[in-house]
Amino acid sequence: MATVSNISVSPEIQPLVDVKEFHRRMGSISRQSAVYFAGTIFTLGIGAFFKIYVARTLGAEALGVYALGMTIVGFLGLFNALGLPTAAARFVATYCANGELSRLVWRCCSVAIFYSEVCCWFLVRGWRSICTICRRLGHISGRLRSSCSLEC
Repeated sequence: MATVSNISVSPEIQPLVDVKEFHRRMGSISRQSAVYFAGTIFTLGIGAFFKIYVARTLGAEALGVYALGMTIVGFLGLFNALGLPTAAARFVATYCANGELSRLVWRCCSVAIFYSEVCCWFLVRGWRSICTICRRLGHISGRLRSSCSLEC
């Protein structure tokens, strides 16, 4: 059997966390969490109303093409970051520590320009692919035919 022994703590040991500081930080975290939660709820609400508006404005056929496009964009969004947020955190810290902030700015601009070109190329190719798929399935008529007539 295990025995329990009383361990005495000397009065010289101060608590590691000040209670007032702890409550101040917890209050700050709680307020920030509430603001984030409210923003998330607001965004979801606006998104729901936007979807209703788009559905009523576009009609059934155009909404189907829109949904297909958004599905493709969402799928490609999985690969969107390409590790850039992690790399940005690392390189900002490294360049700032070495005092090479101007070099960091130029490198960020060149990466952003290259990344924008790649994304634009995929968007153009994606739109043409969507038009081709819809045309082969016989789903394009009316208003969409004019927007898909650009060499697709």
